[in-house]
Amino acid sequence: EKIPNVKEEKGLTLIRLGYCYENREEQNITKADQCYEKGFKLIEKTRNQELLEEALAGMIDFYNRNNQPKKKQLYEDKFVKLVNKKS
Repeated sequence: EKIPNVKEEKGLTLIRLGYCYENREEQNITKADQCYEKGFKLIEKTRNQELLEEALAGMIDFYNRNNQPKKKQLYEDKFVKLVNKKS
């Protein structure tokens, strides 16, 4: 039997782990970035639109905090496409 929401949970856990790497006393932004990316990719595969919006907002915020405008723009574009698709 398949367990529902496993990808969602794993994706959220990876994003939370990324946040922890970012906010440790000894920051590891590279590791945080990897966790955020992996987590988002898992969430992106699910059909949960609310969770996807939340994950996109988190990605945009992360790249904004860490001065990565190109990656921030990439996720902003995905967010706009998602919102436009809903309406």
